Amino acid sequence: MGIAPFFNEGSEGADIHPEILALAPSADVVIKHFADSFEQTNLEEVLQKHGVTELLVCGMMTQNCVTHTAISKAAEKYDVSILMDCCTTVDEMIHNIALHAVSTRVPLI
Repeated sequence: MGIAPFFNEGSEGADIHPEILALAPSADVVIKHFADSFEQTNLEEVLQKHGVTELLVCGMMTQNCVTHTAISKAAEKYDVSILMDCCTTVDEMIHNIALHAVSTRVPLI
């Protein structure tokens, strides 16, 4: 187990919520191991396959995975926004600081 076992493969934190699976059982799944969701994944290929031009970023952890994906070099070709109310982290102050810091580069909605 890593230092954040909540995100380890097979843990509740890494599993896709059953309600999402029920709504999109055949959706592409991108497995990531780094803060930037584009780094060493097939995310860009999946987005291109579906003709995606806009990214609405949300998730755990605001100050890490959310911000790193939103400001990724690979994300520059997309219209990127962060869904503030769909992000969280272990501390509200860290969440707010991260959103404030990234807001100069990425719109918050």
